[in-house]
Amino acid sequence: MSKKVIGILGGMGPLATADLFQKITLHTVAACDQAHPRVCIDSNTDIADRTAALLHGGEDPVPEMIKSAKRLESIGADFLIMPCNTAHNYYEQVCEAVTIPVLHMIALTRDALKERGVKCAGLLATARCRPASTSAPLSKAALHCSRRTAPPIRPR
Repeated sequence: MSKKVIGILGGMGPLATADLFQKITLHTVAACDQAHPRVCIDSNTDIADRTAALLHGGEDPVPEMIKSAKRLESIGADFLIMPCNTAHNYYEQVCEAVTIPVLHMIALTRDALKERGVKCAGLLATARCRPASTSAPLSKAALHCSRRTAPPIRPR
């Protein structure tokens, strides 16, 4: 039986991409290197800023996201994951561009919380981004999602 190949559509926060890969590696129970999953990463830092696109009509990130998704599919990824919350605003467009599944981390988190009986959850995401990708999936599971804005960070 061959292992599934994970495709990480990354670069939207290169450290978020690295953090996800590290978590996959650290949480895999493996006695040797060969027991780890195969992971293909496209850390595409040419993807336009999602927040600028959503809030200020900036450059559309979708074309580069689709390029990365297709690239990962072409090299053998069995499914895709995106470690960027804000990128999930473009989830449907990415799904339509490929034939492999694209996991929705917020919906999967919602399902896991619901399964565990959690009724209230906190969510860290970009301020004022469309709720369709973030709090809406949580609301579908009757989870209370409180919105609070953190104070601005002041430079030192």
